[in-house]
Amino acid sequence: MGFWPPERRRAEPCQHEVLDIDPTSTGLHVAPTLGVRFESTSWFPIRDGREQVRGAYLVSMVMFGDNPEAAVFRGTSTLLVTSSRLLGVCPRGEGAAGPLDPATGRVAVWRVLLDQVDWVRAEGSAEGGHLTLKAWDGDRPWALLTKPRVAADGAFRPASLADLVDLINRAKHSSA
Repeated sequence: MGFWPPERRRAEPCQHEVLDIDPTSTGLHVAPTLGVRFESTSWFPIRDGREQVRGAYLVSMVMFGDNPEAAVFRGTSTLLVTSSRLLGVCPRGEGAAGPLDPATGRVAVWRVLLDQVDWVRAEGSAEGGHLTLKAWDGDRPWALLTKPRVAADGAFRPASLADLVDLINRAKHSSA
């Protein structure tokens, strides 16, 4: 049967979870509903099993829930592109129930299954370009990502939105 991360068996291809963690803890944390592990020094998720990491970024993003008119959260998030998922932790921004802030311990964790994502394209907007994550069988956006910065040599440098789009599309259409 091959390797499948546990959440791939769930019905929802795009999920998020807002957590309250101990802001003084620098150890490993787990988003219990999503099963996504992350640590609070870099805020990057930890890949599962045989997943291959394709890229690591910081992005500005907006995540939508059932209502595409209202954001569940918006802010600066990590983005880990793997061979099967997009994963991230948004430690700073605004959530529907209040601010996200590592000093208080409130963070948003999210993931999107790549096999459920439509082709990603860069699009223009009033604030500059962005990419939209949505289902291959629907028009409702799950998330908008913009202003990518790529992790390189221990720092983050501005990255091309077109390069991020290409990376996600290649990860989606390549084998494990």
